Amino acid sequence: MLDPCRVFFKAGEPEPPMKRTISLLALACLLWTTGCSEPPPPPSSTIQSLDRATITSVELALKQDAELASAGIVVTARNKSVVLKGSVASEATRQKATEIARKVHGVEEVANEIEVKP
Repeated sequence: MLDPCRVFFKAGEPEPPMKRTISLLALACLLWTTGCSEPPPPPSSTIQSLDRATITSVELALKQDAELASAGIVVTARNKSVVLKGSVASEATRQKATEIARKVHGVEEVANEIEVKP
């Protein structure tokens, strides 16, 4: 096929600047429209499995503490936020539960709804 850009140029000469510019612009547009888009959000089943893993990790961490192991604290999680519910004998124990939950990998926020019942 005859290349219209090569009609006026001899073999071995560099490509005409206009052809090179158009090629670079086309490549830039292609990369801009496809390479810069955000990835799709993870499926809800993935988020739910991460929430279950977070709940299990927090429950295990709380059970490693002697005071909290028998407290029966209920842990729920959603999108890296954890909610603690139940009752303990002192405010210090309540605060300890918050600190332990915050240290668990993947936990960004802890809502402590544990009641103190001496």
